[in-house]
Amino acid sequence: MKKTSIAIAATLGLMLPGAEAEVVTATPSYMELSQVHQSDLSPAELWTRLTIPAEWWKDTHTYSGSADNLTLELTAGGLWREDWDGGSVAHGRVLMVQEGEGLRLEALFGPLQGLGVSTALTLTITPQADGGSLLNMIFMATGAENSSLETLAGPVDGVWDEALSNLASPARQSSPVAE
Repeated sequence: MKKTSIAIAATLGLMLPGAEAEVVTATPSYMELSQVHQSDLSPAELWTRLTIPAEWWKDTHTYSGSADNLTLELTAGGLWREDWDGGSVAHGRVLMVQEGEGLRLEALFGPLQGLGVSTALTLTITPQADGGSLLNMIFMATGAENSSLETLAGPVDGVWDEALSNLASPARQSSPVAE
């Protein structure tokens, strides 16, 4: 089992204050990622932000070049999708919604779509004594032995760390579209 420490990610400049990200396991056929992000936002505020991915997802991690094209339908079977003139993609399918507390998706984001893997992304929000929130993520992907998930684990963890750090902050942090 491979473990990537938080210290390595911090050394590479991938971590933001108040965040812990870890590649728990990475093999050719399995990856498990774990992240914890502290937020000054109340659980209700954080939940509201979570439900609008256009507010916190990076433009550079979309097919269309604009996070404004992202929507999330909060019902079992609903889609996290991206629609733009001339295209559409389903990034994830909602498996469970516990309003204000948690969200689970089958999440075939980016390069995972073409691999024929199974995924589960679980996000939970826990209230903190100071009025803020703790945002927890567990992401698991399972595929065939030739899926090379061990090579994708670090980059996928980095994208989610960036996105969830943005989610946990109070203002949109979208990156400009490359021209």
